[in-house]
Amino acid sequence: MASRRLLVHIVGEADLLLDLSPNSDSEHENKKEWREKRAERIEARRKVLKEALGDSDLVDRVRQLLAEGAWQDNFLSTPAPSPLFGVLNTIKSTAEPTPDLELLVIGTKQNPLHPLDTLPIAQTLVDVLNAVAAADASFPIRKATVVPVAGQIEEPVVEALTPHLDQAWRYQQGLVTWGSGATALSIGVLTA
Repeated sequence: MASRRLLVHIVGEADLLLDLSPNSDSEHENKKEWREKRAERIEARRKVLKEALGDSDLVDRVRQLLAEGAWQDNFLSTPAPSPLFGVLNTIKSTAEPTPDLELLVIGTKQNPLHPLDTLPIAQTLVDVLNAVAAADASFPIRKATVVPVAGQIEEPVVEALTPHLDQAWRYQQGLVTWGSGATALSIGVLTA
């Protein structure tokens, strides 16, 4: 029986290499306007990733965007690779070349909806990563799945993740990753 590993990743804007810092003090002063600008930047980068799904060179294009930071926009960016691709690059360089990694990508969906909920980012990444996995046999991911979480505190994470883990394969190894700002979600993952 082949072994499998589990990676739980809590998604955020850094997975699109977006810097959360305001461009100026005036942007930071008007929080609503700043949130709207952040939401627009997220949507613009998600659109680019979705368009990459139709590229004949999908694998290279996704690597250029998420591992190298080759975005063609003027948004402030964090250094490449994205947090998730940084982990995947490390796993790929230290593991057997067979895809044995089950990836759970946690995204928030609050009620009422919040413009900075991360579920749309999570869904886009899962769509792209599953397409890359289908096109590249050396990619470490076997399957990526979105786990929607109804909030930003520990309890909803446990509620969302536990049913998946109860039905899941018994993993040889489990990994949890996240960028900044996801501490409560991370603690929920570890609790589950």
